[in-house]
Amino acid sequence: MNTLLVIWRAALRSSTNGLRQDRRARIGISLALAIQLGSGIWACLRLFAALTVWQVEGVLVSHLWLVCLAAWSIMAFFSVLATFQYALNSNEALLLTLQPIASSTRWRALYGLILLKGSGNWLCWEIGVLGLALAPVLGWSSLLWLALLGAGAALVVLLAQLITFLVLRFLLPHLRTMLGIAAGLLVLPYLLFLLVSGPNWNFLFGVERVLTVLTDWFAPGRSLVAFAPELALLSMVLILLVALLPMAGPLGQFYLATVQFSQGQSEKINTLALPGLPLLLTVLGRSRTMTAALLVKGLLNQSRHLFAWLRLLVFIVLLALFKVICAALSPLHLTSPLLVANYATFLLALILLEYAPYSISSEGQRLTLYLVMPRGLVSFLRGRLYTFLCLALLPGLSVALLLGLWTGLSALDLGKALLLVLLLLPGYTAFAVLGSALDEDLSLAIEDRLQALMQEEMPVTPRRLQLLALAIVLLGAELVLTWRVPFLLVMPLLALLDAVILLVMWRLSMSYLLRLQR
Repeated sequence: MNTLLVIWRAALRSSTNGLRQDRRARIGISLALAIQLGSGIWACLRLFAALTVWQVEGVLVSHLWLVCLAAWSIMAFFSVLATFQYALNSNEALLLTLQPIASSTRWRALYGLILLKGSGNWLCWEIGVLGLALAPVLGWSSLLWLALLGAGAALVVLLAQLITFLVLRFLLPHLRTMLGIAAGLLVLPYLLFLLVSGPNWNFLFGVERVLTVLTDWFAPGRSLVAFAPELALLSMVLILLVALLPMAGPLGQFYLATVQFSQGQSEKINTLALPGLPLLLTVLGRSRTMTAALLVKGLLNQSRHLFAWLRLLVFIVLLALFKVICAALSPLHLTSPLLVANYATFLLALILLEYAPYSISSEGQRLTLYLVMPRGLVSFLRGRLYTFLCLALLPGLSVALLLGLWTGLSALDLGKALLLVLLLLPGYTAFAVLGSALDEDLSLAIEDRLQALMQEEMPVTPRRLQLLALAIVLLGAELVLTWRVPFLLVMPLLALLDAVILLVMWRLSMSYLLRLQR
């Protein structure tokens, strides 16, 4: 126990020293806390009103289970990020694996770091919001649900930690084989069904069947109510005790084996070239500009990751569900041009969200190669911005054009949709790309594929999380602006907003990178 306290105390002191010496980190933490406070007040008021209605309707227990499931899903997301950061992708993680301590102690120390440093603030936020909203409704009985929420969050952190290691150790090295087997298992039943009854697209997607099952599962008086909170709480506590006491030794050895396996993976690059990609790379290769070079680098870098093509698959699926989502948004009374423009913007922003906020900070030491060039900093920033603007605007306008033709928009309405996309995407893209420079670290060296994947694709630092949250807020504000403000007035407002974002973020990124250069 003394060893655990020493490790946790050292981690806490490291975090406090970092905040004490880094003024921007303190500003970022203050901004994040302010956002959490504001969102907590809003969520508490909305949740209190919903709880009151649910109690009157007699569906309070089942809907409280849904609230807990939503809270646990948020914890799972942050726990996976924290697992990569504190267990696999930092000097702190490597130092922990090299310490001459027992495997059980290492596992418990890692679990405590992920729970406290990775997702502890969100756990406190969730318990505070639910407690303030639930106490006036249930009184002392709300303590049972708060204990259930806390125990479930602790269990979710443990499961997210374990599942991440299982995926990295067994699934990721054989990802193509696993995806092929999964695709075969999904396609084979449908082919057999076609032989018997002919084509049936509803069977292919199974939307009605899935919705029926979910409705039956979440309906009041059904499955969720059958799970007593007391029994669930007891089960969660027992699982945690087993994982942290008798099973801590084997789990610690498995964690150590996963780290050693990830560090020893080969650096073989697998490039998946889509049709037309080699020709595009050949055309760009003839240009000697910074923008063309960064485009070539970005296309090659993304094509070597299978996750990039999985992202493209998600994009195609969301594009195919356009009319289904439009039907769900019908209560908002959005006009057809606004619906097409906002959906195209949302799709492109969702795709860019995974790597645009890390486009500059992922360079690490490689950025010094650009800084030593004549006017290297200016040309690099301009080239990086132009690259992402091309990747945002060309597909965005194409998607808006496709959706407009699909829904039968007139030429005037289609022009309005294209103009809105042209005004919505530049501000968001400039904010995400130029804002990523504020997390650049010239001392960062990327040494293996796992670290490269983390640095280029995921929000593994507090500043990245803050930039990601602000980018989402900016995108939501722009979409709401187009919804509430008339078209003729929203165009100059969006143009002014794009200009302000570009000027402010350009100055901030330039000044920060110049300080690094000096």
